[in-house]
Amino acid sequence: MHTSTSTTLRALLSLALCILPAAPLGGCGGDSGATVKKAGGKKGSAAADAKQKSGDTATGNRSSGTDQGAESDGIVCDANLEGVGWCSSDAAIVLCAEGSWWLVDCSAVSDGAYCGYDEDADVVDCYVEE
Repeated sequence: MHTSTSTTLRALLSLALCILPAAPLGGCGGDSGATVKKAGGKKGSAAADAKQKSGDTATGNRSSGTDQGAESDGIVCDANLEGVGWCSSDAAIVLCAEGSWWLVDCSAVSDGAYCGYDEDADVVDCYVEE
């Protein structure tokens, strides 16, 4: 099998195995038994103070999101807040990356995806239900 075809097939298989009930998309970074709350977690300054992180899927899809600038809800995105995020709605995550706040629409990442908060990991990310 050609290397690029093999790599593509492995990537597709990995994605298929990761899409379980309330499973994070993409990297399978979460615990499949985790408690995930739709649009849950802390918001704004409470999320920043707690250093609540954005997950791998949201962070990895930042480039498809919208750059909101260096300040959001009165909070400046800087090196101390790199990776901090929160659910701004049922379908969207605001995350700090490289000095800007980004709005990532989970429903654009995958059909039926939503912003969820994994209580065990203190992470917000894009999730899908089975």
